[in-house]
Amino acid sequence: MKSPAAEHEIAVTGFEKVKDAAHMIAWLGRGDDIDQWVVRDAEAEILRQTPDARVESVHLNSSPAIEAKAIPLESDETKQQIDGVRVRFSLDMRIARGDGTNWRLIGVVAYERDHITSQQAQQLKLDFNVVSGEQL
Repeated sequence: MKSPAAEHEIAVTGFEKVKDAAHMIAWLGRGDDIDQWVVRDAEAEILRQTPDARVESVHLNSSPAIEAKAIPLESDETKQQIDGVRVRFSLDMRIARGDGTNWRLIGVVAYERDHITSQQAQQLKLDFNVVSGEQL
């Protein structure tokens, strides 16, 4: 995929693992190109923290972890509907810094959307954390 922040290609692999969970990931409301928006968000966070960095590759390590929140239906409290979802993507990234060093970062991009059933109250939160890093 072409980096939106710079004119270079980012090697993106492993996103075939989202196939079985795509129907749940859709609750985030971000669209069908899951690999595109996850990589774009991860790159933006890397660049926010290290402006001279260049993301070379992103690999999805495993199927995304998904948690859903349900609330009772107003019309029938014995039934429930999804009202929130949290999705975590574990990524293995290769980063080239402006000083010439190369790094391997393991990171987690997490999205949380609450109040799906209410247009006014819903919001999407993004959280990015580097779990580990090593200079190559």
